[in-house]
Amino acid sequence: MSSSSRDADLQQARADLELATETAGDDVRETIRDTAAAFAEIAASESEADHAVFDEHLNTLRQARRESDAETADRLEGAIEHAESYRQSLEQA
Repeated sequence: MSSSSRDADLQQARADLELATETAGDDVRETIRDTAAAFAEIAASESEADHAVFDEHLNTLRQARRESDAETADRLEGAIEHAESYRQSLEQA
């Protein structure tokens, strides 16, 4: 996968997370914002994301999805799909 395609997946995941914060309950909104900020840092970094750290972000999003209403969960599902696609494109350590 090309770097630009991979970056597009990460950018789309961030956009989906930003949408999810609009409908998220107070209990998960900050978690979603923190993950979106982490994705922004990864996108801005010159080095490739660490698999273990990225997996933690994915697990955090899956937990937030379980704790969210249907609309927010749908938005988080889109973010998770794009983040998983990004994750799969990373070089294996």
